Amino acid sequence: CDNLSRKVTEEFAKQDKKVHDEWLTDIVKRIKTKIMEKGSYRRKDMHLIVQKYFEDLYPVFVNVYEGLKLGGRFVIVVGDSLIAGTYIPTDLILARLGKKIGFEIERIEEARKRRSGQRKSFILRESILTLVKGEKR
Repeated sequence: CDNLSRKVTEEFAKQDKKVHDEWLTDIVKRIKTKIMEKGSYRRKDMHLIVQKYFEDLYPVFVNVYEGLKLGGRFVIVVGDSLIAGTYIPTDLILARLGKKIGFEIERIEEARKRRSGQRKSFILRESILTLVKGEKR
């Protein structure tokens, strides 16, 4: 995510957000606060990058939902993250996003564990999220 240009996040900051999730909003605020408290961090706009990630996936989820037949499955493999000491459960947030769109959560499987952080002391997971197109959106 560090490859996103600052110009993109500056423009993104001015846009209305489509993804409204209390949990995500809280995580984004915590990242911003922790970066401000640290004073120096590799990117001061990481909170915007995190929000943009979910904003960018929202239309993908909508398009997949609309393209599936009733009962069709959408399977996505994602990893969670740790940014500025703030845990981001990407799989769970995407599951919530999918549910708002109309998907049913079939299952969330842990595919593998991995380590993160400067000392590789944080254990993170990669998950397989399986969503099913529900009755009505």
